Amino acid sequence: MLKEKLNVKKKVEKLKDLDDDEIELMGIQFINKGKHLRAQAFVLKLLFIFNAIILPSNLFTNIHWIDYIGTHAYIFNILLILFGELFYYLYSKFVTKEPKEEEENQK
Repeated sequence: MLKEKLNVKKKVEKLKDLDDDEIELMGIQFINKGKHLRAQAFVLKLLFIFNAIILPSNLFTNIHWIDYIGTHAYIFNILLILFGELFYYLYSKFVTKEPKEEEENQK
């Protein structure tokens, strides 16, 4: 407990020495991290929906391609993961702000 308080005090001391630009940069990085986590959560939701709801359901047993998905689920899991990684890459590239863009926009 005492060690944690000392660590917090050290972090507060470091934050006191920062200027406004560094604090703004830290804020942008924090926001970007939140956006990355949101994109990863979306990918995990897709995997959950596929594995927990679509595969075990008996609603689609008369449709041939659903049976194919059920028997070859590992292929579709891999495809979902690849789609998720592509989505995550595009989302992080185009949605998150880079600190350099902020400086150029201000000029």
